[in-house]
Amino acid sequence: MLTAVVLILPVGLFLIVRRLLGRRSTTGLSVPLIFFAASLIVGVVVSFGTVGGPVVREEVVHVNGLPEGLDGLRIANIGDVHIGHFIVPEDFALAIDIVNRRKVDLLAITGDLIDDLTQLEPTLDALERSNALPVISILGNHDKCPNETAVVAALRARNPRIQVLINNSVVVHPRGVPLRIAGVDYPLASDGRHMLPRDEQDAAMRRFADLAFAEASPGDTLIALSHHPEFFPIAAARGAVLTLASHTHGG
Repeated sequence: MLTAVVLILPVGLFLIVRRLLGRRSTTGLSVPLIFFAASLIVGVVVSFGTVGGPVVREEVVHVNGLPEGLDGLRIANIGDVHIGHFIVPEDFALAIDIVNRRKVDLLAITGDLIDDLTQLEPTLDALERSNALPVISILGNHDKCPNETAVVAALRARNPRIQVLINNSVVVHPRGVPLRIAGVDYPLASDGRHMLPRDEQDAAMRRFADLAFAEASPGDTLIALSHHPEFFPIAAARGAVLTLASHTHGG
């Protein structure tokens, strides 16, 4: 479908030019048929380009004043899995196995883990394969609407292996060094819309930050988790040395 949309403009220009020139097709094939065939071919080529399993993207983040014991800390961030029709728990388990081979210290799930509630339990079974302790999860807009109660209950039932943060924080001790992790909720509108006007969105995020950072002390090394990346400047202003997000599907 995306390929067809991309091809609409050149095909439309082609039809306009042909009409202006008064030319007709001499091949016997109609333009809609050619358009459909081209969309199908290009779409298949693009789709095969995405086959091959999860891709790990590594980033090195330099933090001023980081406690010596946290130097080299390895954090995995997985978001926008959307387990449902196209991604199944077995795919997620493969991603967890890849993370395990990287020997990470901490695994963050930054929202939109599940679309199909019938696959929630096997999804959490896959998540529990993680060797990283703890596993910290926050909610995305797809987790919240309309599944928030069930998703939160299932995540919390898996404690202490999995911790879900909703506008609160927790202190963990990777490598024996205290690290505070704050997780904020997603600013979802009451009718389920996830694109609030910018001023309303920022106001909601500031309220969430007040709650999530309430127990933080000036000397804490603080990492923030937010499904929406627009939270970055708010977290930085509150002392977060790093914010992990998703929502942009790999962007």
